[in-house]
Amino acid sequence: NIFFDHSRRDFPEASTHMIVWHNGQLLSHDEATIAASSAGALLGWGVFTTLGVWNGRAFALAQHLKRLRDNAHTARVEMNFSDDEIAVALDKILRANRIVRGTARITISRRGDGRWNASTGSDLLILTRPIADVSTRLRVSLSPHRIEARRPLHGVKTTSFLEYQLAWMEASEAGFDETVLRNSEDFLCEASRANLFWTKDGVLRTPSLDSGCLPGVSREIVLRGARELGTNVEEKLFRPIELQNADEVFLTSSAQGLCAVSELVDESGQRFEYSQDILTSRLTRFWNECVQRETGKS
Repeated sequence: NIFFDHSRRDFPEASTHMIVWHNGQLLSHDEATIAASSAGALLGWGVFTTLGVWNGRAFALAQHLKRLRDNAHTARVEMNFSDDEIAVALDKILRANRIVRGTARITISRRGDGRWNASTGSDLLILTRPIADVSTRLRVSLSPHRIEARRPLHGVKTTSFLEYQLAWMEASEAGFDETVLRNSEDFLCEASRANLFWTKDGVLRTPSLDSGCLPGVSREIVLRGARELGTNVEEKLFRPIELQNADEVFLTSSAQGLCAVSELVDESGQRFEYSQDILTSRLTRFWNECVQRETGKS
């Protein structure tokens, strides 16, 4: 499955024998620790990014590190390692864990909060795990939960991710592959672990960043691809009815790229089906070409 951790069923060794990169060292996952009083542990004070890995190489690393650095600055989290140092560390851990097709997460957490911990600096952790490509279309729910678009850190990928996680768990327990969240003004925002796109009459639509959605790296690649293909794009605030009336719907994540949605179920239980994938297929080819150029994926 594209966004749920079913890969652990396929790769049980990923969680039990994982090697991680922690503050400059390769360690087993149970050796890497942070202080119990750190702001990262107590407040979820940190930022992260998740990358897709093909052919043993991370895709779009430069874009991910730029966003991570920008997010860290906004959230007042120090980055003590250079981009080159992180790139070398990522290569080492991918080799150590023998990841050919997988995903990597880079997390930076702040140490001091001025109350429980007076330390300075931060902790940097890199995790990896194998995943499989997804070939099935997704069943998606419309979540009853809302995201506050005007929150102070909107658009920043923080480690305080619980509201997304709970929405994800609720959808999973109901048998869905993903769930679409709205903001507090009832505009479409994003999925719990992905950005949201759909088409209507040949126009590609996605919620604007004003909705409170995260500026995903894969989102930017897809928007660039659409413009290079000559497709009209609309980024603005949309109501759920726009999604219900769509011709085709797909989600984007850095781990998997594009994944088509076959069905949306709203809060009342009404079902909306999508069978077209004309633009989704064209943009998937563009995505695959980008991945191949950078990673050598066949």
